[in-house]
Parts: sequence; structure tokens; C-alpha cells
Amino acid sequence: MAERENASYSRNGYKTSDQGGLIDAGSGYRAVVVDTPSSREFRDLISCRRDVELAKAFANAFIQMGVESVENAREPSLALWIAALTSYGRAFKSSVRTVKPNAEIFDTSDSEWHNYLVNLRDKHAAHAVNGYEQAFVLAFITDSSFARRSVDRVGHVHVDLFPSEEEVRAVSALSGKLLGDLNSRIRKIRPVISQEVEDMGLDAVYALPPALVPIHDPAAVAKRRM
Repeated sequence: MAERENASYSRNGYKTSDQGGLIDAGSGYRAVVVDTPSSREFRDLISCRRDVELAKAFANAFIQMGVESVENAREPSLALWIAALTSYGRAFKSSVRTVKPNAEIFDTSDSEWHNYLVNLRDKHAAHAVNGYEQAFVLAFITDSSFARRSVDRVGHVHVDLFPSEEEVRAVSALSGKLLGDLNSRIRKIRPVISQEVEDMGLDAVYALPPALVPIHDPAAVAKRRM
């Protein structure tokens, strides 16, 4: 069986209106869903790779836009930072995947950055428990030897600390190293899948169900995944 890196798809992004339709296999082909013994590991590896690819892409885009130029918490470029953190952490946090990226490839310095970024994702991007943001209730009091002590008014402020370029570059650098390792693992398992499919025989392969664009069920979002 011929080995082609992109033999598994020709499109990997679909619109909501495409739900339930056939996955594009290119002219003269049709795609069927394979579920051999090694398929789950293969699926999980390519899903992890996708997370890490996105983390690197979002971090690089933020660097290009200028990390140090951010002056307002409402600047759209900060969404790239949240997206980079979320994608990086998700690769390691998914409870339904059988495999994860191998953080053991990191040296001591990289491991420290990795642990920091995963914790930051948990406490800053996923939850509001962090040192990057804090809300204060304020009382404005007179502070002059020429004025009587008094409370002029009460108010509030929400303080945001912006990420450093070093932090953003760490996401990009670590993602790059993880991608190299994930690609190596994917290359090793691909021929295993090919052999498993070949062992099934053509009749069995041609009888497999068609590959369809996933259907998003809003009700399923609230359900606990097992």
C-alpha cells in the first residue's frame, strides 16, 4: 500500500453547513472510516499534533503582531495568547485520549517552562485564578495637608498584566520540539495502520462506513464524556 503523508484527507476544515456530508477524498476516490487495533492511538496522535500546531501558529502570530506593543486588555491580539495557551494545555489535559505529547523530551529548563505554561493555561486561560488579573474595590480618600480627611467616592478597577514576549516565545519553542517528536511517532505508526488495513482484505475495506463530516450536537456539549 502506498504511503502518502496527506493520503488521509484533502480538506480538514468544513463549514457548519457541511455537517453530515461526505469528507472530500479527491476526484476518483471515496474515504471510509477505519477502526483497526492501532487506529485509536493514531487518531489521538494526530489530534495532539493539531493542538500543538495551533499553539505554535497562534504564538507566532502574536509575536508578529508585537507582544510588547499591547497596551489595552481589549486588544484583539491578546486573544492569540489565550488561544495559544489553551491549545498547548489541551494537548496534555484531554481525558479521552489514550496518548499525549511526550514532555520527557524536554531538558530541565524546558520542563520548567512547560509546567509553568500548563499551570498558566489552567489558572489564567481556563479559570480566573491567577496573578495576571485582579479586580479591586477602591475608596478614594483625600491625601493633602490642606484638606480634611474624607472619603470622596468609591469605585473599582480591573488590573491586567500582559504576557512577556519571553513567555509567548516559550510556547512557540516548546510546541516546535513537541511537533518534531509527534511527527516521528506518527511516521512510525502509519505503516502499522496500512498493514492492518491490508490484512482486512479489499471486500472488508470497501464495506466500511463512509467518512462523514461530524455533526455538532449542542446538547452533547453539556454531557459528561466517558
